[in-house]
Order: sequence, then C-alpha cells, then structure tokens
Amino acid sequence: MSIQDALGIKKKIAVFVDGQNVLSEGKSINLMKVKQEIQKYGEIITAKVFLASHTPLHVGDNVTGLGFKVIRAVGDDVDSVLTLHGVLDGIIDGNIDIFVLISGDSDYNDLLHMAKKYGKRVMVVGFNGRISKANLNVANWSILE
Repeated sequence: MSIQDALGIKKKIAVFVDGQNVLSEGKSINLMKVKQEIQKYGEIITAKVFLASHTPLHVGDNVTGLGFKVIRAVGDDVDSVLTLHGVLDGIIDGNIDIFVLISGDSDYNDLLHMAKKYGKRVMVVGFNGRISKANLNVANWSILE
C-alpha cells in the first residue's frame, strides 16, 4: 500500500482519447460511462479527446459537454498529437498518478511503456476484441466495452 493510499489521498488521473479509434460513426465508446468508471480510481485532472481535422464538428461538441477538451490534429495525424500531449501532460507532469489511454491502437504501446517507466499506473480502455493485446499487457487495469 502506498502512502497516498494509506492517507486516503485521491490519485490524479490524465485521460487521453484517440477519437479516430473509438468515436467513429459506426460504434463509439460511451465516454460518460467510461469517465464514471475511471473516476472510481481518483480525480481526473486532464481529459483530452484527439480528433482529425475532418471529423464532424458535432463529435467534438458532444465530448466537450462531458468535460473533455478537444484537440484537432492537422489532417489525420492524431497519433503524433496524442503522443505529444501524453508525454507532456501525462508523463512529465509530476502531479499525475494514473495514465489512461482510450484507444485500441497498438501504435501507443511505446507511450504506455514510457508512462510506466516514469512511475505512472496505466489504464487502457477500448472495445472488447478490438484492443491491442500489447497495450493490455502493459496496463495495470483495463475497461472493455
């Protein structure tokens, strides 16, 4: 048990959502439900959804209402933008205890390993059967829809 746990201090959480991967028109993660599950582990300090520039505006509007900040990548380069924000706001930031990735994409596996190397606990969220096994293997916890 950590000192934070013993003292009842809430863990601080950073959440990064690959909107390209989990907010498609066909099947979308229920971000409200997932956010409620994540909050059982602590307090969400930062929550960002990354979308391609061509993603319909209503997708961004919907997640903003749930407390997520929308970041639009230039073109389709969501992976690079999410990774940059993940490193800066989720790993280098010494206030974050838990790093959450909502994506099934294995392109983020190095980012998850880096988070663990820097002492973060890792949670991955995605669709059951459509999430990278490599990401699941790095994670301390997972939420599958």
